[in-house]
Amino acid sequence: MMENAYGLMMPAYTKKMEPEENPGYFSLYSRMPSATLYISFLPKNVPGEIQGADSTQERIVAIGTQNTATSVPAQYVYYKVQ
Repeated sequence: MMENAYGLMMPAYTKKMEPEENPGYFSLYSRMPSATLYISFLPKNVPGEIQGADSTQERIVAIGTQNTATSVPAQYVYYKVQ
């Protein structure tokens, strides 16, 4: 349990992940206080906001963020094995 901004106790995270469709890619997310957990699936040639990643390959990004689901450095990117 975690205390929120209003002094109420709530779970530290939501266990259920929800789907989210974005232009060109698909994400699963779970909200927790002041952040969101994302797992994003990016097809080839969809750059997202990934800095320095190879957009010619399919990618998976798994992050906790307060920003967009694909705003991550390249070291957080996983590539599909061919």
